[in-house]
Amino acid sequence: MVSGYVLYLLDRYVVRSDGLAGWAASSTAGAAVSVPIVIAQMNPAFKSTAGSATAIVATSVLVSAILTPIVTMWYYRRLVKKGKVTVAHSAAAQTPTPAK
Repeated sequence: MVSGYVLYLLDRYVVRSDGLAGWAASSTAGAAVSVPIVIAQMNPAFKSTAGSATAIVATSVLVSAILTPIVTMWYYRRLVKKGKVTVAHSAAAQTPTPAK
């Protein structure tokens, strides 16, 4: 919930989107960060590298979680500008509709 809320805020106020991508990006973030520790618990041979591996994965998760909504919104706006996607005008339909 914590990472989801942070990513939601970034998506809403940095990317200026609806926040959906922020919540979606958080779904695997927590699980990905815990993988090195879980592997080290299963095989003690990895115990010495579990801390640094966790830091690397956490950094990767943060960078991709911040950049993915930004790049996605940039690309979406580019498609709208080119007329390849039309913007839904209804408040109930917030998803893009493919252009005909």
